[in-house]
Amino acid sequence: MNIAIIISILSLVVSIIALYLTQLTPPKIQCNIGPVVTTFIERPRDGLNSFSTFIFIPTTFINLGSRNGSIFRAAITIHKKGTTYQQFFIQWRDFCSFHKEVGMWGSDEKAHQLSLAGKSTIAKWISFVWDSEPEFVFDEGVYVINFYYWDRKKGNPRKISHEIIIDKNVLSSLEKVRLGESKQLTQIVLDKELDVNKVMTEHEVQKLLGS
Repeated sequence: MNIAIIISILSLVVSIIALYLTQLTPPKIQCNIGPVVTTFIERPRDGLNSFSTFIFIPTTFINLGSRNGSIFRAAITIHKKGTTYQQFFIQWRDFCSFHKEVGMWGSDEKAHQLSLAGKSTIAKWISFVWDSEPEFVFDEGVYVINFYYWDRKKGNPRKISHEIIIDKNVLSSLEKVRLGESKQLTQIVLDKELDVNKVMTEHEVQKLLGS
């Protein structure tokens, strides 16, 4: 076979592969949340008899494919680690932002289907609200948050899992809000391995950071 024909065939094959990889690959959506979640307890109002627990989660959806994709909905389950008999399932409610003028989180719009162009990302703060019976009350300990997102209309969602630690400081902050002594928002680090601020010796720095 003529060498020129072989080269032409190889070039055509490479072009077809390149076209598929850059233009035709189906949507492949990944999700990252964190590194912190923000929680707030709202006292009963508007005829409600129980407190409402708000969980605000920074979420980034990434479409690694070339074709457009969608996120149809999202939800979380949360339960204390080791006690899966009672899991709280909460669907997304709003896309939110922090309103500096009032010092509170507020809704920008109701949560809705998101469209992602090929090779693109969308970042949102998503609120999840438990305002049903029984009340959702944090205790001291480790909790598992499973984040589910549907990137197709039918079928099971995709899931990512993280843990949060409710220590004495976090619990005290939440209780002050619950008792009406504070309106402070509480931030909790996902999969906490490091303190936000910590004084370390040179040996501890080398062991932790390798430098």
